[in-house]
Amino acid sequence: MSIDINYDLYIKSGDYYYPVDTYGSNDDRKLQDDIRDLDPDKQVESNPDVGKQADYVDQNVGIYYYEVPIGDDEYYVHFPSFVDSRQSNWNEWNPTITQGASVIYHVHLSTQQPNQSVLYLAVSTVDVN
Repeated sequence: MSIDINYDLYIKSGDYYYPVDTYGSNDDRKLQDDIRDLDPDKQVESNPDVGKQADYVDQNVGIYYYEVPIGDDEYYVHFPSFVDSRQSNWNEWNPTITQGASVIYHVHLSTQQPNQSVLYLAVSTVDVN
């Protein structure tokens, strides 16, 4: 059985992350669209175990995004920053998701190191309820 996934881009400012849909520039929103367009079906295998679900999400990201330049400025989706569990109802990345897993990735220019990124991609399973 499969589960849908979302690709949501965030801007980091200080200790906070803001969705580009609300706080980003037109270029940020275009980059988010370019990222979303690379995955044709936006689904992964479903698993009730958060760790295994995160592995499926990460494998999917590896298939479509590993070393692939994205957008006019050649951004890269890089190593996971961290895994965000979906076992609680509170979640700063996407509060509508209540199950599964999310993996957060650095998004950086080809001229930057991943730890210099201010953009982060949350790849999250979608609540099926």
